[in-house]
Amino acid sequence: MRVFYLDPALASDLGHHANSCRCITNELRSRGIETKIFSSHKTDTVLQNELRACPHFRADSYWLNDGDPICRWLNAFEASARLTCEDLAKLVDICADDIVYLNSGQAAQLYGLALWSATMPANELPRIVMEFGMDPGVDVRFGPNGMTFSTRDPRMDPRAILLRFACQKIPPGIGRHIRVGTCEPNSTAVYRPLLGRDVEVFPLPRDATTAVRRRVGKRPITVSVLGHQRREKGYHLMPEIARQLLAKRRDINILVHNGDPELSKAIQQDLRQLAIVDPRLIVDERIAGRTLWPELLDKSDLVLCPYTSSRFAVSYSAVASEAVANGMPLVVPARSSLARLLSDFGDSGELFEKAEPSYIVAATLRALSRFDDLAQIAMRGAKKWNEVHGPRRFVDALLKRQD
Repeated sequence: MRVFYLDPALASDLGHHANSCRCITNELRSRGIETKIFSSHKTDTVLQNELRACPHFRADSYWLNDGDPICRWLNAFEASARLTCEDLAKLVDICADDIVYLNSGQAAQLYGLALWSATMPANELPRIVMEFGMDPGVDVRFGPNGMTFSTRDPRMDPRAILLRFACQKIPPGIGRHIRVGTCEPNSTAVYRPLLGRDVEVFPLPRDATTAVRRRVGKRPITVSVLGHQRREKGYHLMPEIARQLLAKRRDINILVHNGDPELSKAIQQDLRQLAIVDPRLIVDERIAGRTLWPELLDKSDLVLCPYTSSRFAVSYSAVASEAVANGMPLVVPARSSLARLLSDFGDSGELFEKAEPSYIVAATLRALSRFDDLAQIAMRGAKKWNEVHGPRRFVDALLKRQD
């Protein structure tokens, strides 16, 4: 048995893709399982050499628009699925005893798998596992009777419709060879009725990357915002949030990490100017790879995720997951997957109701006011994390055979 690890969006250390690959493939190789990694055709040389990855896929998982004024999303979907199918067909060495795992895929990758599987005899198909890394593009409501969702106008967001379409194209008799899942229970609860088939909940492959330590009594407290920053993560709010926090608390530092500063030039410049005025604000603009990422986490005491709840209602946050795994308190949006994560691991943090600076600052101040208690709870959460998540648990699920 071999595992073919496929990720069309794995190109650099920006984002979660490289870290997920490290966690999963290191665990597979530690078990003596031959693992082959096929990444984006644009994968940088340093990452290729580190991961032993083969640049392969021409269509990025996040390519959703070909620029056409009317059919941009449909054109991109069709072309991406076709290219994915063609690139899968080039993996001629795959046999029925192998596992093909596709990380953080979307509708086009699912359709590409369906098209590819249709070209092969059922008795020669490998076991195929695909993980959906993003929300399916639906509007979610949390009410007294649980969670409900509705699809969006496909002219604005076609992902849900394309996912349904792609799933229906899986050839009859082939479905048993293909397992799909997410790493977020809320997400799986939406994908199941949307696709009309079983969707699993996989353990999150992230593990503690620091020496998990007790932060009770730590002063000054470092409040951190980490990762690949975008508007949906509330990054445009950070200059005002930082100003208010620094004015209201003297016993804090604020670490703002952004691995893609060119995406938010004006915001980044505002933060740089603020850091000149108040050196308690530290701005780090480096891409965080296998060495820098653990260092940033280790410097952090309280992790702030000023995210939009609608965007993260049913998709997980790698940053929040790693904060829990490393024993750090959090500030996260209510009615989101991050709020559920916080609840599952002991409530080591605070929630904000609206993605607005005043609400986020108030929640952060509440967390700071009881930081020592939250830090103690977070340590217990980190211990529980190891019991249910991490690369070992994920790989166990990956290798599981269907009945």
